[in-house]
Amino acid sequence: MNWFLWASGSDSPVFQNDNSGGFLAILLPCIYCFCLALFIVPTLAGLWKLFDKAGKPAWASIVPIYNMLVIDEIIGRPQWWILLYFVAVGGFILPFDIAKSYGKDTTYALGLLFLPFVFYPMLGFGDAKYMGPMAQTPAMMPPPPPPPPAMQ
Repeated sequence: MNWFLWASGSDSPVFQNDNSGGFLAILLPCIYCFCLALFIVPTLAGLWKLFDKAGKPAWASIVPIYNMLVIDEIIGRPQWWILLYFVAVGGFILPFDIAKSYGKDTTYALGLLFLPFVFYPMLGFGDAKYMGPMAQTPAMMPPPPPPPPAMQ
């Protein structure tokens, strides 16, 4: 007996072709594209607004590689940091610098890291203001208390 016939569980050399795989061949790529659009489009829309808020050309947010160079300018990192994004080291630091540059805290940066399709649109379309490149500044600390009133 042929091994292929044995593995298929059929003793007959005649195989029925019902074309049931054709439907899945069309359905699965459609589901994939829908899920991709569900996650990518909101992230890109949020990045578009972030670039706009920072005074950079918004179209740069959709150009691969160039958008990372512009993000380096926005957050105040040197241009050679783009190399770190390709080895994933910079990718973990980037959301923290972006959050800091827009006046947000570490919790928000974790949201940018793990749920970018939710937090980038919130940052872009929300009331966050661009505060300038913050990558070289120390961690955001609360402002010092005001001096006591002068005695007369």
